[in-house]
Amino acid sequence: MTPDDLNRWVDFLTKEQKEKLRWLQNHRCMLEASWAPKDTLQDLSEGVVLEVKIDRHGVVKARGTDISEMFDYVFNSAKSLFEYVEKHDPEWKGSNDRQS
Repeated sequence: MTPDDLNRWVDFLTKEQKEKLRWLQNHRCMLEASWAPKDTLQDLSEGVVLEVKIDRHGVVKARGTDISEMFDYVFNSAKSLFEYVEKHDPEWKGSNDRQS
């Protein structure tokens, strides 16, 4: 993936991953992709950063070059967070369709 591909990163997802993306969006999540330049201090090559935000607060971030693999990681992490919060705080309304 190149910086020019960022505006169409969703095209790199499978059909199943696009359904998971809709699940995130239905749970007040926004998924952003940005380009990360090479970082010689941290010994990181250039690549993409995927970040899941809930109410504009970043909760999960992954950096790499394989969008599909990165998406699976951030989705599973965000879903685990939702399950934990909903289990311990039944009053919390994570899904858009459950808000009043």
